[in-house]
Parts: sequence; C-alpha cells; structure tokens
Amino acid sequence: MKTKAILTLVLFMMGITSCNFIDDIFNKKEENPSFVADISSETDYDFLVYSGIDDSYIAVRQNNGKPVEALVKPNKGGDPYPVWFNSDGLVEKIVINSHILLFSNYNAGKFDLAVISPVGELTTVREILIPEKDSQYLQLKSASTGDILIWTGHAIGIATCVSSLITGVAATATTLGIGTPAAAALIALGCGSTAIGLATEIIGNEKIADFLNLPLKTVKGFTTTVNCVLGKPLSCFASVSGLSLSVAGGVLREHEKEVQLAEGVLEGGYGDIQVTLTWDSSADIDLYVQDPAKEWIWYEHNTSVSGGWLDVDDVNGYGPENIRWGKGVATSGTYNVHVKHYEGGSANYIVYVNAFGRQKQYKGSINPGQEIYITDFSKTYLKNAFLPKSDVVLPWAAK
Repeated sequence: MKTKAILTLVLFMMGITSCNFIDDIFNKKEENPSFVADISSETDYDFLVYSGIDDSYIAVRQNNGKPVEALVKPNKGGDPYPVWFNSDGLVEKIVINSHILLFSNYNAGKFDLAVISPVGELTTVREILIPEKDSQYLQLKSASTGDILIWTGHAIGIATCVSSLITGVAATATTLGIGTPAAAALIALGCGSTAIGLATEIIGNEKIADFLNLPLKTVKGFTTTVNCVLGKPLSCFASVSGLSLSVAGGVLREHEKEVQLAEGVLEGGYGDIQVTLTWDSSADIDLYVQDPAKEWIWYEHNTSVSGGWLDVDDVNGYGPENIRWGKGVATSGTYNVHVKHYEGGSANYIVYVNAFGRQKQYKGSINPGQEIYITDFSKTYLKNAFLPKSDVVLPWAAK
C-alpha cells in the first residue's frame, strides 16, 4: 500500500512538472528552439519531438495510428534508449543501461513490471497503480499526429516514471532486493523529461504550428545533441538511433533466457506464492511443488486443498509452467520445489520463486529421466538450492 501511494504521488508530480516546462519552452524558442517534426522521409521514425531546454527528444515510429517504437533521450548527457509498444500502443519493453524492463497486464488502471538486471537477476512488481488523471490516456482518441504524440508521451511518462521510482527510492529498492547500481542506472529514466512534457502537453496548444517543420539544420541544440558536425542532423540522428538499437539488441540477446522467464512469470498467476519454470528446448519438463500438508501439485494433480494451482502447464517445450497460491491463501509451513525431466533431450532451466515477498531464481541443467530438488521455503525464509532432503517423498516415487 505504501509503495502504491508513493507511485501515485510521484506520477502526479510528473504531470505538474511537465506543465511548468511549457512557458519556458515557448519563451526560449528563439534562443534554442523546441520543435515537432516529420522525419519519416530520412529516418526509420515518423515524428521527432525535441526540447531546446534540456536537449531531450522522443522519436516515434507508428503504425495504423499507434506507436510501435520510440527512441528517448531523457536530458543533457543522457544516452538515448529504445522503447517498444504492444499492439494496444502501450509500453511493453525498455532497454536502458543494460537493464531490461518488461511491462504487461495493463488492466483497470494498473500494470505489472519485470526488471532484469545486467547480471540476469529478475525482480517483478505487480499491480502498479496508474493515477486516475493518466488513465484517460489508455484509450487513443484518434490517429492524428497530435493524438499519437500525446498518447506516446503519456505512455512513456507513466512507464518510465514508475520504473525510476521503483528502482530509485532507497526503501523500495531495499524491499525489492534491487541494489544501488540498478537504482542509479534506472533513475536515469526520469519523471520529467521536457520532451515528454512537450509530447503530453503542447500538441493541442494553439501555438503548435510554431513547432512544426522547423528546418533542422538551423536548430543548434538538436545538432549538438546528436553530435553532428556535418550539418546534416537527421543523418547523424539515424546513426545514433542505429547504435542505440544495436546496443539494446545485444543486451536482449545476452539475456534471452531471462526474458523468456520474465514473460512466463508475467503470464502466470501470482499471489502469496508463484513458482515459474522455463527451459531452452522442446523437451517436456514438469514442475512440482509440495505444500506444508505434504500434498504435491503437478500435471496429474493440478490443485491442492491448501489453494495451490498449476495454472499454466506446458507440453510443447520451453515453458512456462506456473504454480501459484493466491493472495491470503497460502498456509504456514514448508513448501518444496522440484523439477522432473519427462521426455526429450537435455535442457537448461530457470525456476523463479516469489514466496511471501521474497524473490529468487535457480538455474541449472537437466537430463532425460532426471529429477532435481530446487529449493524449499516458508513464510520466513527462501533457501538456495542444496541436496534433496531425505524426508521428501516425490509423488511418482510413492506409486
């Protein structure tokens, strides 16, 4: 509850900050102009929103009236980072400073977030509240340039502000187990980029005509921002954007398995306990969790008296498999987690456990016919992997 209150407050402050930028932007147009421009003929993006106040910009590529990709430079000295959108035009993925942020399950003014650190550690946060004042922007009004940019600015502003808050506030970071390096890296996302403020606030302003189609070669600030020395800023911008996408692509390839796991975690149900399994082959691998009453949940027994449920069962390979207990349902006592190789070749697996607020991943390899103890946990602890305990009787062994 405390986290949600902080999120709401900071997002509200973001809106005020964005509004306060506008007068300064208009007043300083002659000194270092801000602008909105159609750049579709010279780059892979359609529109560019640039602020001369802090050298921030957003480049937007759209399809059928909705954003599909954006490149965001937050402020002076900040590196551009790519943003991808889902089919509804909402932020789906951001790669910044070797961190990967995945956004999912937008519903009833809330969304879920998964953060993958540079070393591959996964942290998830569920049901992040979108303030009521921003909820109106979860429905695109029209396919006009103005509405697309308003939508894009708000979508990025909401996602990045929430993300920077969650990873940048010390108390919250400690609760989530996100260390200082991650917080320092992700706080760069920011809540008040002037370009985001431009995109969200001035498109409907009667002065917007003053910002459209300024000759880019005359815009000193933008030319400097993209490190252009040839007098062709859009060519330089294309190089900068290409490099940013290349770096982001490398990060995504390096953490392909962790992204697969994060997507599986976001797909599955959650609550007091969520255990998710993914792997890297077409083999059939099964997830097993035993509750404190010694009742196992697995594919032949997918619910338990204690409220556990195998809600995602993969039979085609790669996963995910997901077992969960809802909020306020899980009982006290010890839970055991195992995986078993059922069919196919060897595979590398990752098991994610979120138990009573503690999160951890377990990685390993499994061979045909092998069964592996992963961990055990209760309301007070979540252990690292170690050798199976002798008093655990696996369900297939009891037959």
